[in-house]
Parts: sequence; structure tokens; C-alpha cells
Amino acid sequence: MLRSLRLGFATNSSSSHSVVIHSDPRFLSVFDSDSFQSVMDHQESYFSFTDPLSKLAYMLWGHSQHKRATMSAHQTLELANRLSVLSNATLTLDRLYQSAANYGDEEDFPYALQCPQGVDLALWIRFVMEAPISIHHSYDSDCVSDGIDQDPKAIDADSLTFRQDGQAIIGYNSHTGLKFRWSPEAYDKATTPELVDLKITDYCAWGCKFCYQGSTTEGAHADWDSLERTVRALAAAGVFEIAVGGGEPVEHPRFGDLLALASSLKITLNFTTYGIDWATPDHPVVKAMRHSRWRGGIGVSVHSLKDIDKVQALSQRLRQCRITAQVMAQTVVGATPAKATAAIVDRCIETDHPVLLLGYKTTGRGGAFSQRKVDGADIAAILRRANAAAATNRDGDKAFTLSVDTAFVDAYGPELNAAGVPVVLRSSPEGKFSMYIDGVAGTAAPSSYCGPDKAVAWNPGDLKAIFAGF
Repeated sequence: MLRSLRLGFATNSSSSHSVVIHSDPRFLSVFDSDSFQSVMDHQESYFSFTDPLSKLAYMLWGHSQHKRATMSAHQTLELANRLSVLSNATLTLDRLYQSAANYGDEEDFPYALQCPQGVDLALWIRFVMEAPISIHHSYDSDCVSDGIDQDPKAIDADSLTFRQDGQAIIGYNSHTGLKFRWSPEAYDKATTPELVDLKITDYCAWGCKFCYQGSTTEGAHADWDSLERTVRALAAAGVFEIAVGGGEPVEHPRFGDLLALASSLKITLNFTTYGIDWATPDHPVVKAMRHSRWRGGIGVSVHSLKDIDKVQALSQRLRQCRITAQVMAQTVVGATPAKATAAIVDRCIETDHPVLLLGYKTTGRGGAFSQRKVDGADIAAILRRANAAAATNRDGDKAFTLSVDTAFVDAYGPELNAAGVPVVLRSSPEGKFSMYIDGVAGTAAPSSYCGPDKAVAWNPGDLKAIFAGF
């Protein structure tokens, strides 16, 4: 069954976040592919398969027809035998191939249906045949869908990555940030992390009074050689994403090199920032983004309505530089009064800016700061307004999203339940599928805010062993 789902990149440096409310009609139901198909009904080049027999036949046709197919004769025969049993008839390969030719030409092959390298074929078949999984095909591009895919026209074969962990299949789309976990049995802990939060600097000139990292202008930068070894180790282990934080990450003198390195290793690098002065065509970070064809997410910290202007300005500047990024506003619940938090969300709704709500963290300067009162009723009201905004935009082109981090999930679980947010859209606790690495201190921990008593010495060569201890 589908164990976890996330839409969009993990932009926050403290935890992976889940989309709670989304305005696109294709994202409204986790287990209903009809919402996806209804959007495509006007396109004659689209068609879907939802029943097991059709899905299996289409899968076999794709494997056998396309020149890139990597299935062995034994695997092809196994797939054909399963299809014969399912169809309750003797089905020769010649008959199947002849009838399947009606599905399209060789170049229309659904790349995503190939059993990924490193994934057991029998498990892959079980995944594809599960009821919530639908296959949506177009003559432009193809995708395996659970009914909530991003625009298929934006998906290419190289952006899809799958890995098997025990009996679990984890899928990740580096083009959109969509990630899911599927397993026929309970899956509560990964053998290697899917996401790593990486602190690359403790330098920051902004001086936020509630900074849970306690960063200052006296803060040090992480050593470049250590960062390079870390990123290479994460890529080799199959980590999908790195969420870079600080301090202020763009102040690290080698941040552009880090972006380029991650892109070359095909690992998504997302980051958070407060300032946007760096977003100019001649800045080293922007040059690195452009030259490496970087794609990822950027979270912009906002503490007031005026700060939201930065989100729009950054989006515009990056577009002018021909850089594709998912830019969202992120605000700490409890850093400002409840009314201010609600006003920030309302402004994001009005201006169509994605917003990420972060739970308050009491480490660093966060412990000494006078945390503002934001109770369950305040959060429930915010969720209702966000849900209403999404409902009014379901037939339009708006893309408003409301996301939350793990600390928020832990603090406001009842309110999320009351808002009808499926458990499958939540990811908690940390240390199970994600971890934190402090590149400055040379330590690792389940999260960036769990306290120094949970930290251990970091060695890139011991990634699996360290992660297993969390």
C-alpha cells in the first residue's frame, strides 16, 4: 500500500515537509485517479489503464517493444505467464505483441513502466497492479501514477528514480520533487536516508532572535573538502535530496561549487535563505545554478507581510536568469503572534505563493525567545482558510500550496486530523527516513533540533551505520 507521499521539494533545512492542501484538482484525492483523468479527458492523445489485466499487458508490451528494454528473456516470460494466469487464457507472446501494437509506436514506450534497476520484478509487478496505481499514457510522455502526478508533459524519463529497500519501493521525481513510499508490509525505517539536512555554515548576519541554530556573524563555514566527501557519499548511497541550511547558506564561499557538485551527481540540492541580494546574474551562486542546470526548491524565510515581497522578487529574478526553481515562503509558527502568522498565510493565498509552516524549535536562541502563543484553534482557522482558498481555485490555474514540517506535524496532529489531512501526507518522526549532518561541527543527528545529546561524530564512510543508530 502507499505508505507516504510528498509533493514538491524538501526546501526546509530542519525537516522534510509534506503538502497538506493543494489547489490543483489532480492532487485532491490520494487514492482516486479519476481526478487526474478528468483533467486529461479533452486530450485525445491521453489514455489510462486502471484494471490489473490492462496494466500488466501494457507493461509487458513496453518491455518487449522498446529498444532500451533491459528485461531478460526469463523476466519477459515470467511477466507473460502472470498475464496468462490473470487473463485465464493461454497467451502466446506473438499474440500479445500483435495486439499490443495498437497501443502505439516504439517511440511511445512508457519509460516509467520498465522495472527499475535494483528493484525485484515480482515486487514491481505487485506495485504496478495495486488498485490505487493507475497508468496514464500520452504520446508526448508517460508516467506511473497513483492519481496525483504533476503535469505529465513536464515529466521526462531521466527525472524518475526508484530504489528498493527490503519490500518497499521508493520513487522520486527530480523534476517536480514528488516522492512516495510503497510497501506491501509495514515500513517504518529506511536503511539509508532519502533526505539529508546539511548545515554548511554557522555564519548569518540577520540575527533572528528565535534562531534555533544560534547563528551569528562570528559563525564558521564548513570545510569544503569535508562537504565534498559528504555529498559524494550521500549520492553513492542513493540519497534523493539534500536540504542545505545554516546560518545563511549563500554566504558560504563554495556554495556555488556545492550546487554544481550535487547537480553533477544527480542529487537534488534545495536550500533556505533569508536575504535575496545574491539573486543577480553575475553572482557566483546564480552562475553555478545556470551552468549546472540546477533544479530544486528554495525556502525564503518570512517574518512579516513585507517579507513576502522577497518571495515574489526572488522568483522573478530567477526566471529572468532562466533558472527553474520552486520558491516558497516559510514562516515559524510561534515566532510571531497568531494573527501575524494568519496574515502571512492569507497574503500567500492572495498572491499565489506556496507557504510552509514550520513548528517552533527551542534549541539555540529559540529557547530564550519569548515564544508567541499559537493554539490549536488558531491553526484550525488557518487550515480552514487555506482549504477554502484551494477549493475556490480548483478549476483555475492557481498553484497555492500549504506545507508543514515535521515539528508542525508533531505539535498540531489533532488539527491536521480535523482538517482531513491524510496520514499518508505526513512524515514523522525524523531519523527514520531523513537525518541531519552538521558540516561545521562534524556531527550527525536524527534532526537539526533534537539537542546535542543525540549527536554523534560524522564520518561519510559510516553513513549506514550512523543512520541505523537513529
